[in-house]
Amino acid sequence: MENEYGYIKDGKVYLKGFMEFPDREIGEVKEDETSTLNYFTERFELATQKVDELIQAIESATNKGSYLMKLLHMKDYLASFDALGDFTPLFNRLTEYENLINEIIVQNRAKNLEIKRALLLEGEAIVQQIADWKQTGELINSLKQRWLKTGNVASEFKDEIEGRFSSLLNDFYEKRGAFYEEKKKLTEAAVQEYEELVQLAESATEKKDDLAKSAEELKELQARWKTLGRIPKAVREELWERFRKANDLVFNQLKKERQELRSEKNKEHILSLLQRAESLLPQLESATESKDLQSLQADWKRLRIGREQFKNEKNKFFEICDMASEKLFVNRLAMNKTRDFDKKTEKEQHKIRLRFLKELYQRDQKELDIFIENSEKFHTAGSFNHLISNKQEMKERKVKVKKMLINSLIEKIKTLD
Repeated sequence: MENEYGYIKDGKVYLKGFMEFPDREIGEVKEDETSTLNYFTERFELATQKVDELIQAIESATNKGSYLMKLLHMKDYLASFDALGDFTPLFNRLTEYENLINEIIVQNRAKNLEIKRALLLEGEAIVQQIADWKQTGELINSLKQRWLKTGNVASEFKDEIEGRFSSLLNDFYEKRGAFYEEKKKLTEAAVQEYEELVQLAESATEKKDDLAKSAEELKELQARWKTLGRIPKAVREELWERFRKANDLVFNQLKKERQELRSEKNKEHILSLLQRAESLLPQLESATESKDLQSLQADWKRLRIGREQFKNEKNKFFEICDMASEKLFVNRLAMNKTRDFDKKTEKEQHKIRLRFLKELYQRDQKELDIFIENSEKFHTAGSFNHLISNKQEMKERKVKVKKMLINSLIEKIKTLD
């Protein structure tokens, strides 16, 4: 039994030969010959459907070249597909699209050749004008990605075009490797220079017999430090910490030494000023002005003395100066407020001075009491509290000085009785 596309022989089903394919056994009779032929005839629809689906996919695809292998596999699939039907139109359709795809591939490979030649020119320009290796590396990586995304070229150009690109990349990577190797050597040399400066700085701290000379050496090392090249941040910070510590050690010691020296000189000046102040007091018994006092106070201001340095000496000096100022003020007050003051006896003049002093003392004592009462209402900290304390100390000194002058005048009056 047979039909247009096949036949049955000895219980076997055969597909008649077509195109270059000979007759081929595709199955065997299961129930009866008619139903068997119908089964294999209906099965041909599956082959037709698969071909239709592949062609539809090719037509809708942007990159049709990617379907070439699928199309060739479909031909192989049809050549061994067990069905009865007209396979020739299916093979013809596939061959038509195979030719179309091959034509597209030829066009694409020609286009790919143009693109890759352009990429080669771009790459050669990049490699010839390297200014920043990191930036150039990023450009080369971008170029590689575009190269890989670009499809194949015709086989006759493949070796030449790929060889040129590989040479370009190898040339770049070799140059970059050489650059970073040289940079590594320079960095190592720079680190060595930093380490040498640190060692010299640390050696300078051992020369304690001449700190001034060590400080000069360190200043020269600091200037050299600023001229050294760049090294890794972590390494530089570690070396800088050692370098800074060595510098701080010497300069802090030198500062302390100079402060001690200045302190000794200040002490000499203070004692000298105290002597001048003490010798000045007897000269102001009847004076109303004193250039010597102004000069003395001006000389004191020129001294650089810390807040807590020579506290007793400072208090003594201010006390003497306050006494001198109070003497001058009381003398002016007595002369301006008392008629014919200069014609009165020494005892009378002292009594007049005493009366004014007592009035001033009472006024200052009252002001001090009020200030203390008000300041106790505030419990502050920091600079404001220090300001209040200084002001109270000044008021207390004014009261104390007036009390001392009052007692001194009382004793002088007694001696004149």
